[in-house]
Amino acid sequence: MENKKLVVCGDSFAVGIGCHDLVNEPVGSLVAREMNKPLINLAKGSSTNFSIFLQMQYVADKLANDVDLVLVGNTSYDRVEWFPLDTDFTGVSDITNEMVNYHEYPPYMENSYHVHGKNISLPNPMAADPDYSGEMFTENYMGVIDYWETYGKKNQITEYYKRFENEPKARMNTLYNYATTIHEARINRIYSIGVLAMGHQRL
Repeated sequence: MENKKLVVCGDSFAVGIGCHDLVNEPVGSLVAREMNKPLINLAKGSSTNFSIFLQMQYVADKLANDVDLVLVGNTSYDRVEWFPLDTDFTGVSDITNEMVNYHEYPPYMENSYHVHGKNISLPNPMAADPDYSGEMFTENYMGVIDYWETYGKKNQITEYYKRFENEPKARMNTLYNYATTIHEARINRIYSIGVLAMGHQRL
């Protein structure tokens, strides 16, 4: 019988951020090894529950024939997604996982993950997809707050938040104000349960 793949969907915990060995220690790697299955890890740090839904949809649309088990981890309810102002949506009919900016987050972003003084990186799991564009931001609000308070409002450059350099300062300030005065996690929770339920239905 053909040994089909195991896919992991989720956020930084599902990637394995916090582990010393991102290849062998994350939970997806442990399950894949125990079941003797090849592993595809589509998880991305700072994923929103909507972008985790997009990962699940990607499995259903593009990987279904090669996969027989999917591990899905949800994330917290303090997250947001948006597109750069200059995004060209000409001919675009839907939002997909190919649009999510994997290449700008650890451990896929170069020199972004450090363990015991060593730089560790993994190949972007979406890089080989010819439709990958990676323009959509997914971020936790603490990242927005940290960026704005530490760097953005002071017009300072930071390597980790380099992805925000081309975003208008007024826009990042608006996101910061929304995160600190308007965002309500209880509302996002209901929304998150809904999109994840849709993802499970697709799978």
